[in-house]
Amino acid sequence: MPERLKSVRFHEVASTGAPFKEDVVRGLLASPKSISCKWLYDEEGSRLFEEICKLPEYYLTRTENELLWSIGKERSPLAGTIIEYGSGHSEKVRALLEGVQAYVAIDIASVAMERAALALSQDYPDLKVLALVADITKPLPLPSLLNSFPKPWVAFYAGSSIGNFSNEQARFLLGLIRENLGPGDGLLIGIDLQKPISILERAYDDAKGLTARFNKNLLNRIAKAFGIDISLESFKHVARYNATEGRMELFLECLEDQTWKLGPGVLVSLQKGEMIHTENSYKYTLRGFRALLESSGFRPQKTWTDSKELFAVLYAEVC
Repeated sequence: MPERLKSVRFHEVASTGAPFKEDVVRGLLASPKSISCKWLYDEEGSRLFEEICKLPEYYLTRTENELLWSIGKERSPLAGTIIEYGSGHSEKVRALLEGVQAYVAIDIASVAMERAALALSQDYPDLKVLALVADITKPLPLPSLLNSFPKPWVAFYAGSSIGNFSNEQARFLLGLIRENLGPGDGLLIGIDLQKPISILERAYDDAKGLTARFNKNLLNRIAKAFGIDISLESFKHVARYNATEGRMELFLECLEDQTWKLGPGVLVSLQKGEMIHTENSYKYTLRGFRALLESSGFRPQKTWTDSKELFAVLYAEVC
């Protein structure tokens, strides 16, 4: 192992899900067409999302960060070990690390996560760091991997990423998180609250077009993986609010008829006006999300919201 990596432990969990190409083919042959939002976060997608988080329209990151720094001061130390699900660049967790002995980063985007883990190790030399490459939607053997990590453990899931899942899927994921925790452990989770549609649509279709580039980057990833040409100009980024489901929805709208060859005998035809669904982002009420936590094996203990009630962070204990 190179000298620069010795301060961080790395581990990769064998994937039990479909790899990118297989998942893309399945989603594009379905009706309606869709691709899982987890594939938006390759190295370029992760970089673009970090830029989106700095936009004035994208209130989520700014508001959550303010809440997290307040929580970090109020509840220091938060835990013996913080386990961050979907850790990305591990920026938000810095607000919570005062007095914490160990940190576990879990993400499917290995390059961004490993760089972040190294940076944390350098900035917090006494912090024990594990970078875990894994799909958080699959069962993870955390108790065996972390048997030497100090208790209590707090699972940390930021960015309202839980909103990418339907209620049924979110309950399943929260259940997976709960299975890896024990008595005295907890969950700190950020959620986006329901608000005027105009605020939501600006956040997901910004004036600089960064969210459009982020969404269209998925097309670049498909083109590279399958060795085909895809014109980004032949697609339009669409962000709209579904009031019935209470969620923002992202799509790639096809602007002209085209056919992609994704393998021997695998042709995907797209017609003008056809949509590829790429992401959902559910917006919650506090009452509704507390009920979701309770049905997933957690007991809500405290809630923090900003003055405009745009966003909330909740702490829940294991039942």
